[in-house]
Amino acid sequence: MSDFKSVQAVADYLRDQGWRAKDRETDICTRTIYGHIKQGYLVRKNDGSFSKADVDQYAARYLDHATSQTAKSELQEAIDRERLRKLTIENDQKAGKLVSLSEEIKRRVAVIQNMKASLLNGKATFVRSLHDCMKQRHPSSEVLNDMMLDAADLYENAVLDVFHDIYERSA
Repeated sequence: MSDFKSVQAVADYLRDQGWRAKDRETDICTRTIYGHIKQGYLVRKNDGSFSKADVDQYAARYLDHATSQTAKSELQEAIDRERLRKLTIENDQKAGKLVSLSEEIKRRVAVIQNMKASLLNGKATFVRSLHDCMKQRHPSSEVLNDMMLDAADLYENAVLDVFHDIYERSA
């Protein structure tokens, strides 16, 4: 389309393209266009029609594009969300609700070290109990020592599996 025969055709085209009046949040209307014609912003051709190039130039100069308004409002919303996030973090830190990452890591390491010590103490108890039980059934010290080493390895592997599972869950 190279020419628009009426102000209504211009308004329809501009609405379809997403243009709005600068002083309003609404779409462009014929009343606004008539006002702009009166002010000399948009000029008719000799036959009373409007060229597409003139309409596009008029829109770029005197109107707002709805998508630019949407982009501006989305950007402002993102900025506001980020400000709110930062304020929430600051307030939570002041209220003692947040713990620093290094403090949390230290706490978790201490818990794991306590668990490891408990499990290793359990290993010694387990091996002693097993030794006493097996000694009654297999008095030969060579067989007993091999069995005890195997049992200790099994226990240690089980402990390592537990630690691996804990690590996987916390990562």
